[in-house]
Amino acid sequence: MNPMTTLLASGWGLLSAQLLFTTHLSPLGFNTKFLFSFAALLPLIAVWATIERKRWGRLALVGLSTTAIVLFVVAIAVYAGSHSQDPSLPGWLPREVQKLPFFDSPFATGALMLLAAANSYWLRRPHVVAEFEQNKRPALAFAQRLIAASLVVCWCLTMIASIGLPNRSYGATVPRSHPSTTHLLESQRLNRPLAAKP
Repeated sequence: MNPMTTLLASGWGLLSAQLLFTTHLSPLGFNTKFLFSFAALLPLIAVWATIERKRWGRLALVGLSTTAIVLFVVAIAVYAGSHSQDPSLPGWLPREVQKLPFFDSPFATGALMLLAAANSYWLRRPHVVAEFEQNKRPALAFAQRLIAASLVVCWCLTMIASIGLPNRSYGATVPRSHPSTTHLLESQRLNRPLAAKP
């Protein structure tokens, strides 16, 4: 068993576990928590199957990695085409991208993009494919491709559905008033002269 395959797959697992753990500790609504949890559980299933060297696990992880890159690029492109001038942007990520479960913070985005690119490349290498095809029955190839495709499609639909939720993800930045400004306004209110009684 190649340790690099296990290492790259485990990266997906760590990110998914972090999303699952943080989602349940966050003050998000039920619908958001449900979708985010589902979006985290599907990759965990693919990671387990990949570590167990199941054929559909490799296919699912390749599909998830490719889909993650495509979703991120499409979300950025859509935002760039329709919101090129938006002064209320709460960070370096567009709001549409911040609503996607795995793209809520710079660290999660960078880590996921690196892992997705590495997995897409590594799991397609001939010797890795041969490792997953070893002692596998050819008659089950179609069914295993179907399992992998179903998992990827469900994950993609979950990610897209999360964009329409009213709650933003837990990592989105929220603008806060500056302390000095708040103190100045309070001082002005307290020092305001009282109105004369009629």
